[in-house]
This record gives sequence, structure tokens and C-alpha cells, in this order.
Amino acid sequence: MASRLSVLISELKRRKVYHVATVYVIVGLGILGAAEVILDPLGLGALRPFIVIMVLLGFPIALVLAWAYELKPEEPRETEPTKVPAIDTSGDVPRKSIVVLPFDNMSPDPGDAYFSDGLTEEIIAKLSNLRSLRVISRSSAMVLKGTQKDVRTIGKELDVQYLLEGSVRKAGNSLRITAQLIDAGTDAHLWAERYDGVLDDVFEIQETVSQSIVEALNLTLTSKEQERLVERPIHEVHAYECYLRARIDIHKGTAESLERALHHLEAGLEILGENELLYEGLAELNLTKYEYGEYEEETLQQAEEFGAKVMALRPDSASSHYLKGRIERFRGSPIRAAQHYEMALEIDPNHPGALCWLSVLYSTQAGRPSAADTLVKRLLAIDPLSPLVRFFVGWYHWMSGRLEEALAMLDRGLELEPDFLFAYLLRAHVLMWQERREETLELVAPIARRDPRDHFADWAVLLECALARDRAGAVEALSEETRRFYWHDPEAPALMAPVYALAGAKEEALNWLERAVERGWINYPLFAHQDPLLKNIRGEARFKELMVEVKAKWESFEV
Repeated sequence: MASRLSVLISELKRRKVYHVATVYVIVGLGILGAAEVILDPLGLGALRPFIVIMVLLGFPIALVLAWAYELKPEEPRETEPTKVPAIDTSGDVPRKSIVVLPFDNMSPDPGDAYFSDGLTEEIIAKLSNLRSLRVISRSSAMVLKGTQKDVRTIGKELDVQYLLEGSVRKAGNSLRITAQLIDAGTDAHLWAERYDGVLDDVFEIQETVSQSIVEALNLTLTSKEQERLVERPIHEVHAYECYLRARIDIHKGTAESLERALHHLEAGLEILGENELLYEGLAELNLTKYEYGEYEEETLQQAEEFGAKVMALRPDSASSHYLKGRIERFRGSPIRAAQHYEMALEIDPNHPGALCWLSVLYSTQAGRPSAADTLVKRLLAIDPLSPLVRFFVGWYHWMSGRLEEALAMLDRGLELEPDFLFAYLLRAHVLMWQERREETLELVAPIARRDPRDHFADWAVLLECALARDRAGAVEALSEETRRFYWHDPEAPALMAPVYALAGAKEEALNWLERAVERGWINYPLFAHQDPLLKNIRGEARFKELMVEVKAKWESFEV
């Protein structure tokens, strides 16, 4: 009772009820005094009791109004218009962040690593649907597989607040999964659990782990996000195993692994019938084949057919738009590709593939590198350890004129993937822009001497010929197979043209430049002004005529 009375007294003070009562008493006594002085001389003394009653009745009314409206001299009344402070929405809203470390494979069979890796991917995919949570992508998370770095170091390097780590033990049909959520700043364990069951329990375990993270981090989900968190696109465990095995093999990207992936995906479809994830895997498989040199229209058509099946089963799928964007890129339609990447990001703002390829498209083919600024920032926030991302961000810096930043980013990518020859050749092009001839030759010489000679070796030989101004050697540098490989590539023609121009092979340079435009390149600033290697052909009639077309398309392109 005493506590309630104290609360009441405090509230009376806060609402200025005491203040109103005091003022009312003073004013009321003044009115009564004035009435006594004024009314009697006028012969109206009989009205005095009426005035007293009115003053007394007004007292409780004044107190009620003071309580209800909290009248304060320093604040406006509720009925008065007030100014709402402007809210600054220019910056990014801070989000909680997490990395899901690759789950350790504790199974007796080392070959079961596909299952622990697959579980890691699935949890990342589920959490990535939450807009209130920044989730490090699969490609960066897998770089940390087997890492000996401590929690605080990982958290600092990735700029994340939380880590999820765990293990999987699969023996026959038995399954044991452990998981623990850790605060990266304090190394404190916020939540930990162990699950024992059978393979069929894996879907429920995935949901439980994801839901536990949401609760531990106190995240608020929309109804759509909650649905995504508990949905099961594949509900049969053997089909799920087929899907996981296929994903691992597609990531490897060899002819043998892609053949195995095809077998696994077809086996999954035999079990389930139509399924969006299995169709997505088949589309991804065909696109990987095409990217690695199987330049057949049939390959793209198959990818498109499977992508359409994904769209039919899941109209709100970001993956289907991403796949369509990749197909349009290969077909030389970067503008249509950009539209699909943008639609994918509207559905899933954290889609690393769409972020990556859209930033590349804007900064290279479309000639709008500033349009990629925000995309690159978001990409590096969720996929900072991916070598491919670092290479493409290096290309973005190159097209933006930041040559030293481009070289630094390419070098950071090569630290993670030292055998990726494409990055060395990109680096060589940047050095050529800086007229660092000796460094370029030193960089490409080992690649040019590769045995057996391959597409990258041919490219390196072409660079050597260009730096030596050896026109005849440059024309003969590429084998027919290599020429066909780069002729069908979405980006290579725009890289080959300036090299031939530097070598003095003007006709060949113009052939490759026209091919680049045919493949959708509309980077007018790069061709007309920025690239110093094209200086030799800018006075040619074919070049000037081509630039009229490119400039018109570049100016009409809207980001």
C-alpha cells in the first residue's frame, strides 16, 4: 500500500497536479475576495453563495484536467501542432552479425564431410533470409574450415559479433550434432546444445538451431522470415543427401565432379519428383559447364529450362532470378542480366552471387563503376574472405581509376588462392596501365612458359608480344582453341582488344573490340578515354563509328 501511495504521489508531481491545485486556490480566493468587494455595493450580495459554489465545483474539475492533459508551461498542449524531428536515414542501420563456422566432421568415415559441410551451408542459408542479421556467406565461412584462429581473432577479422560452431557425427543412420553460439568479443558461450537422433531428424535439428539463434540474439522476424526459417524444400533424407553431395561436387567444378553432381541430382529427383533445390542444382551445374568452356547453346538452354522450373515452383525465389541473370550474361545481354540481379536482390538483399556479378557488370560492361559502390560495400561485409570476390573488387577499383587499390585487392585474393592465374593476368593489365613494363614481364613469364600450354599461357604470351610491340607474334599468340574460348567469354574480348592495340595489330584489336560490344559492353568512358592501351586505334574510322553506337547505349543506360 505504501508503495502504491508513493507511486501516486510521484505521478501527481510529474503531471503538475500540485502546481495546478495551488494556482487554482490562489485564483479562487482572489475571485471570492473580489466578489465581496464588488457585489455588496451594487446590491448583488445574494449572488455571492452561487459564486462560492462555482469556485468549489471548479476545483476538482481543474485537478482532473491537470491529470488527464499534463498541462506544463514548458510543453505544448496536445492540440497544438508540434514539429517532428527529422530522422537521418542516410546511413546503414546497424545489424547484429554472425559467422557460421564449418561444422567439424566427427564421423568415422572422412567421406561424410559432405554432410557436415552441407549442414553448415543450410544453416547459413536459413539465417541469410533474416534482414536484421548480417550473415557471413558460405564461400567466406568455408575458408575458415579447420582454422586454428581463436574466436576473438575471427570476430575481429570478419567484423562480426557472434560465432556459431559445432560438430556432426554420422554413423549409419545415427546422428549426433552439437552446436554452440559464442560472443566473439568476450568468448562467452551464449547457448549450447547437443542433439542425438537419426538422419530423419536433421531437418528438425536445423530448424531448432536456427530458431535458438534467433531467440538468443533477440531478433524480431516478419511472418515471411519465420516461414522461411522453418520451411523444408527437401523433406526426404536420402534425397537431401543427394542434394548435399551434388552441391559439394559443383563447387569443385571439375569435369569428373560435375558428372557426379549430375548423377546425385538425378537420383534425388527420382526419389522426390519435382523439387526447386534439385532443379536449381541442375541449372547451376550447366552454367558451370558453360563457364568452364562448354560453349554450346544447348548447355544454356538446359540451364534456362531448369531455372524456369525453379521459378514455377517458387515464384519468389531470388535464385531463379540470379540464374537468369547469369544466363543473360553469357548470352551477351548484360542489361537484361542486371535487371535479374536487381530483382534477386530485392528478394534477398544478402545474395552474394547477385551482389558480386551486378557490381562487376556495373563497373566493367556498363561503364558505371560508381553505381557499384554500395554493392561492393555490402558484398565485402558478407563475403570478405572469398578469393573470387577480392579479384572482382580489384577489377572494380581498376575501372574506377584506383590502380593501387586494385593491385592491393588482387594481391589479397592471391594470398587466399595463389594458383588462380586469371588474377595474375588481371594484375598484369593494371601494371600495363601504369607503364610498369619490367614488372609485367616478370609477372607473366612463368605463366607463358607453362607446359602443357593452355588458355592462360596463350594470354601471357600475347601480353609479352604486346609489350615487345611484336605485331606478328601477337596475331599468332592464341591457338584456335584458346581464341574460341575467349571469343565466347563475356569479359575477355574487352581485355584482348587493348593488348592487340598495344602490339600494333590494329585490325585484330578492332575485331575484339567489336566482339566486346556485340557481347554487351557499353563502357564508353573506358574505350573512348580511360584505357591508355587503346590509344593506337582511337583514330581509326572503325573505332569512331563503333564509339557512336557505344556512346548512345551508354548514355541511355539507367542504373
